[in-house]
Amino acid sequence: MEAQDNELKVSSEKKEKEEEEIEEEVKKEVEEEEKDAKHW
Repeated sequence: MEAQDNELKVSSEKKEKEEEEIEEEVKKEVEEEEKDAKHW
C-alpha cells in the first residue's frame, strides 16, 4: 500500500511541476506580446 501512495505522491508532484513550468512559459509569452504591443 505504501509504495502505491508514494507513486501517487510523486506523480502528483511531477504534474504540479509541469503545470508550473507551463505557467512560466505562458507568462513569458504574454510579456513578449505586451512588449510588442507597446512597440507599435
